[in-house]
Amino acid sequence: MKESKSYSGIWSFLTVVFVSLGLFSYGTAMMDYVLIHPSRLIIGENEFVGYHALLEERILPVSVVPFAVIMIIYHIMKCCDTYLNKSVN
Repeated sequence: MKESKSYSGIWSFLTVVFVSLGLFSYGTAMMDYVLIHPSRLIIGENEFVGYHALLEERILPVSVVPFAVIMIIYHIMKCCDTYLNKSVN
């Protein structure tokens, strides 16, 4: 049982990061849905290529990286939970 207490700080930190990134990712998805998609109707033909290039450049750091970190944290937490349950039993 002592082993599970040593992981409690890490577990809490990972949980906070996981929830924070989840909310951030949800917010970016909603901003994309509410603001970016409707604005494509306003953009003219001449501006569309530059506008699309700007959005494409921002997608990786703003949307993809947080989702990737969430998946990594999820798997770390799942492995830790599996390990702790085996060591307690």
